[in-house]
Amino acid sequence: NIWEYACQSFSNKDPSIPIKIAAFFSLTTARLTPDHFCKLIPNQNISREGWLLLLSNLAPLLKNENGYSVLHNDIKVFFTKLVTENEKNEIYQQCAKVFLKKTSLFQY
Repeated sequence: NIWEYACQSFSNKDPSIPIKIAAFFSLTTARLTPDHFCKLIPNQNISREGWLLLLSNLAPLLKNENGYSVLHNDIKVFFTKLVTENEKNEIYQQCAKVFLKKTSLFQY
């Protein structure tokens, strides 16, 4: 499926990356860019171009209008179901820390 195909390119990286991506898109309606993911999921040795490739591979699930967002609410539900409660808490705490430290990163 589209999700598995897009995440294959990161199979040799941290296996939690796809879940973190799903969590961030289930959490927000904001348009997220590769730069956001460089900040939200640091220390992965993934370049901006690497994030761009992954997000581009998710094109049937995401739309790109000056940043990526979920194409349809059903996809947001799919992303939400991928993430367990424990993962949600950890990822959402991490996200909140980034938001608080770098508020200018997410201004509209």
